[in-house]
Amino acid sequence: MIACPRCGEDDLELVRQLEGTARIVRCRNCGHEWQRGELPAKTLPGGTAEQRVRARFPTAADIPGQRLAALDRLAASFEPDVPPEEAEFVRRYQGVFSSDRLPIMTTEEFQEFYRSRMVGFLGNAVWVLDQNYNAMDPEDYTGQIQEAIGYLLHEERGSLESRLTDLIRGRGRIGVKGLKETALTKVLAVMYPESIFPFATYDSPSGGKRQIARKVFGLELPARDSVEWTIGRLIIWPNDL
Repeated sequence: MIACPRCGEDDLELVRQLEGTARIVRCRNCGHEWQRGELPAKTLPGGTAEQRVRARFPTAADIPGQRLAALDRLAASFEPDVPPEEAEFVRRYQGVFSSDRLPIMTTEEFQEFYRSRMVGFLGNAVWVLDQNYNAMDPEDYTGQIQEAIGYLLHEERGSLESRLTDLIRGRGRIGVKGLKETALTKVLAVMYPESIFPFATYDSPSGGKRQIARKVFGLELPARDSVEWTIGRLIIWPNDL
């Protein structure tokens, strides 16, 4: 018979089923929660380097049980309400950034995109992009942006994470001045609204994905700027949470 390791009572309830045979159970008598069963191994022999790094990234299974249960209760009462104008903005720019339409995207279309408060406001990045448009030939600058967005969204080589890192770091001939984390994250949030959280930065004193994970989930996500935790991985991977 299974008993609570804290008080010895056997009046238990299932809180949440995790992966594999693992689940979180709670003692109805004292409220203690703990994990029973085993999570599946996160790494497999012969896995790629990226898979091995990804396996060490925090997941929902790492969220403390009581906090996860409270979040589940909040989520159950939440009704998403996307304003019609924002839904139309997403549909419009999914078309603009498509492989067929992107080569003829106009300067005015992109300026409207990054200046808009729809799907997240870019803050200081708006000023940076405006400054670059003022300092360069606008059509030439838009052409560079078209090439960068095409590389991010439509290039088949490499992972999305690696292409995003290339653009932010400006590796080789890849990268556009002023088109960095916030603007590229907004592009991804428009193209993949079901899987990319529209929050502009990963790590910011004013609050980014890392700060949200700490405050809301009780998880400590990796610091940026290490070799294996590339900025592209850090922008994409927390979205699963």
